[in-house]
Amino acid sequence: MTKKCSRTVTAAMRATAVANAKRFEWAKRERDAIVKRAAPILKMSDKHLWELVPSQELPRTVHVQLLRGNNRVSSCPNCGPILKYGNYPWICNVESMPWKIKCPNCHEVYPKNDFGAYYRSALDRHGFFRRGAGDPRLLFNVEHPDPDDPLHKAWVDDGYGYNDPQTGRWDFIAYYVQWGLWPYIRNLVTNAAEAYCVTDDPRYAHKAGVLLSRIADVYPDMDWAPLNRLGFSHSDGGSGAGRIEGQIWETRNAFAYSLAYDRIYDAISRDYSLSKFLDKQARKHDLPSLPSPAAVCRHIEEDLLLEFYKSARDGRIRGNEGMCQAAMIATAIALDREGKTEEILDWVFAPDETPYRPRQPGYDRKGGHVPQVIVGLMDRDGLGNEGAPGYSCWGLSLLPGAELLRAYTKYRKHDFFRDFPKFKQVFLAPTRWCCLDEVTPPIGDSGILGGWKAVGRRAHAFQVAFEIYGDPIFARYLYREVGKKIERIHGSIYDADPLAIRAKVEKVINEEEPPLQSGFMDGFGLVILQAPQRRWGRAVWLYFGRNTGHGHTDRLNLGLYAENIDMLPDMGYPEYASGRPRDLAWTRNCASHNVAIIGDENQRRSYTGHLQAFEPEGRVRFATVSSDDVYPHSKTYSRTPIMVDVDERRSYVVDVVRLRGSNVHRLMWHGPPGTLTIPDVDLKPQSRGTFAGEDVPPEHLEKDWPRKPGYSFLQQVKRCADPPRIFYADYKAEDIRNRFSPGAEPHLRIHSLTPLSEVATAVGEPPQNKPGNPKWLNFIIQTRTGDDLESLFINVLEPYDKTPFIESVRPLRVVSDDSAGMVAAVEVTLTDGRVDTIVSIERSARVEVENGLAVEGTFGFVARRGERVEFAKLCGRELRIGSFRLEGLVTAYRGKVIRLDVDDPYDQRVVVSSDLPLPESLAGRTVFFSNDGVQDAAYVIVRVERNEEGYVISTGDVTLARGFVDPEDYSKGFVYNVRPGDPFVIPTHIYVELTEGDRYKVSANAPVKATVPLTNNGR
Repeated sequence: MTKKCSRTVTAAMRATAVANAKRFEWAKRERDAIVKRAAPILKMSDKHLWELVPSQELPRTVHVQLLRGNNRVSSCPNCGPILKYGNYPWICNVESMPWKIKCPNCHEVYPKNDFGAYYRSALDRHGFFRRGAGDPRLLFNVEHPDPDDPLHKAWVDDGYGYNDPQTGRWDFIAYYVQWGLWPYIRNLVTNAAEAYCVTDDPRYAHKAGVLLSRIADVYPDMDWAPLNRLGFSHSDGGSGAGRIEGQIWETRNAFAYSLAYDRIYDAISRDYSLSKFLDKQARKHDLPSLPSPAAVCRHIEEDLLLEFYKSARDGRIRGNEGMCQAAMIATAIALDREGKTEEILDWVFAPDETPYRPRQPGYDRKGGHVPQVIVGLMDRDGLGNEGAPGYSCWGLSLLPGAELLRAYTKYRKHDFFRDFPKFKQVFLAPTRWCCLDEVTPPIGDSGILGGWKAVGRRAHAFQVAFEIYGDPIFARYLYREVGKKIERIHGSIYDADPLAIRAKVEKVINEEEPPLQSGFMDGFGLVILQAPQRRWGRAVWLYFGRNTGHGHTDRLNLGLYAENIDMLPDMGYPEYASGRPRDLAWTRNCASHNVAIIGDENQRRSYTGHLQAFEPEGRVRFATVSSDDVYPHSKTYSRTPIMVDVDERRSYVVDVVRLRGSNVHRLMWHGPPGTLTIPDVDLKPQSRGTFAGEDVPPEHLEKDWPRKPGYSFLQQVKRCADPPRIFYADYKAEDIRNRFSPGAEPHLRIHSLTPLSEVATAVGEPPQNKPGNPKWLNFIIQTRTGDDLESLFINVLEPYDKTPFIESVRPLRVVSDDSAGMVAAVEVTLTDGRVDTIVSIERSARVEVENGLAVEGTFGFVARRGERVEFAKLCGRELRIGSFRLEGLVTAYRGKVIRLDVDDPYDQRVVVSSDLPLPESLAGRTVFFSNDGVQDAAYVIVRVERNEEGYVISTGDVTLARGFVDPEDYSKGFVYNVRPGDPFVIPTHIYVELTEGDRYKVSANAPVKATVPLTNNGR
């Protein structure tokens, strides 16, 4: 049975849209904006639209010069490098500059010939461009028409580039076709289809139908592979496969054109004027006849939509996860053909049993493997198998398909929302990985240096999630994403009652906004510590997730937000993600990040580190993460950031890094762009070379450079071979992102407390194609050397505005037995007279420090004014200083897993045994399971209950499954991240703080015994 009607926007929905535009001002504005975007197409003749569409032999490319595999940068023949204008900087405008591209810097226009005339002369009887078939007399520089002029043939492009003897091939026309012509065509189609839907005016559908039919003429021949072999570049993921575009971006063509066809179907299926014009063109150009509207629709379906499906199976359409699946759902529903639609939708969910070989004849992908994508590839935090937020939130790419499928009532075998409870985490993730509720750490190929952006936060996604799941958190974030203007919240223009959602949101947002909270995403690999105040936000983040895919080799990279800027800005997205050595050897490499480096080697590629401690309560909060095997010769690699609040506005961070193995350890730092001063260190300029050595020139790559950390990119080196034990470096920030308040002067002081063999400074270049990025960043390299080295790097980070708030810092002598491992003990004296003592112990033990503080456990902290303790924290058995004493009667709850109870996906339960009773107060604490190590296994406890077997620990809707036993046979069940017999531990903590009225407030999750001195009030 063939298609009968539009499915994604029905006739009834179009009528509703027309009515809503009369009822609601917002709907009228939406309609008017759509009509304005579509207005140009009504002025174009059908013949002009038909002739717009190019064919296979007119190349497409994303770069004017090929960049893959070399360090050349985007350039203009006239003015040189134009990298600062972006990855794809040339200006294209089909209407005002047909067949030309313009340099954004010098405004020179290329190519210099009249390619439009040459193009028309190269069309065959079908109206297809044929390489080399044009009139060669038209291939000359119109600015130098004299054949004897030496520039007569300069910068002339026949569609396959201009070959300059000195600089190689320049692909002006192919770039124009990619970034100008094809996007222009796609926008014309989608804008016209939208305009038809909101106006019910068939003129728009008619124009879109002309373009879709002509695209269907050329599409069966469209194949990216031959162009790839000719040296053009595209989004093919290195496969060389694609159609109009590389296989990744081709998904957007399949999605857009499928959806547009379905939405205009009601009009073009009875548009005889359309079929009359198209049939006339077909006869004129020796193409198959299109004598009726039914023939036109069949042509679009057979030669475009079914070609999309064919390409999804043969590998020419295959984007990042979510993209291809959503495109095929759109294609299937647009076909709306009995048997075929069901086949395609079944394929979307079927296992992918075929090894990925897209360039081999006979390759046939067996399924879109959606269950494997969500259950196996997506982690329990709802994020994909990439190391960068912008890429790992590909679950949102499934949302358009999920919505289409849910609304398509003819197919009920699968439903993303119904069948995959983990899908909810896709919408929660963008709320969880934000610092200060405003900015996502620029991990991996993500963001710009010093940028301030929340990744994955979309009002529409939150609205859908709220409607589906009913969780109030989605209502709060929806409200935030529309600028806290309730009038901006409404349903679709096609909804019969578009204001119903607004009333539901209003019920939620009347509550007071909660304070900021620390948290972690152990599936993704991110921990965030932040102060609760929203007005003066301060946050520390530590990344320990994937360093593969679009990730960087930056395991245990540290970030800091304070004073409204990024104090430890990551390099972010490289100049290009196309495999250039410069991007791999520098921007994505260890040395460009705030990480420790062991043995002057690059990190191994792996999935995750391991969260070992997370203690967020009170005014001192910390986490410990390890990744001992990430360097080839490391035995210990762990980092403990400790965030301490000074007052409502300010905090400092004690950063503790523990390293073992190899003979050289380095800790890399780069603060905000600006000036760097190190007052007490005698730095001597290195006469030449780079940090890799005096004889190593800038950006030099050794044969084994992929195993090196990238030191040859650190230039203008200064060194001090015998630095003092205690010194500080001060970064005075430059306002590159317009974030300074009037009169503000943000600084970052880094207080170094580590015995070093050397301290050095250097400059490194961030990506230069990101607007606002500085030319250089100032780096500090702390180095320790020795045989079978053991290092304890201790640094105190002090972000401040104009005036420092730390008077002094000093390391404290420690007395402990060998069982303690490396112990960091620091005293921080503030300018207001408060004295803080911080003790971080590698392995639980009893230690004493020189100022009289004794700690038995893994962590102790005390803040004092004179003898008076303002607040203190203990993770362990005892903390004592003077007459102040805290004693934990239970230092940890331990036991083993008996079994899993995972029948309810929204209440994942682990039944455990324990030698100690597990109190209900453990809700909100972290449980650490010792599992097989494939993925880390730290979970937030939602609830603890007692049953006949022992105790039940609920992780709520955070799944315990991590994949399928057999990704090619879903019926074999799941692999779980926690298994019977696995040990677990729930650490305890004690936090006390002196409140108004001179009383101590106690927060603890275990029995506590405390001895405190009498205050002035005798309490």
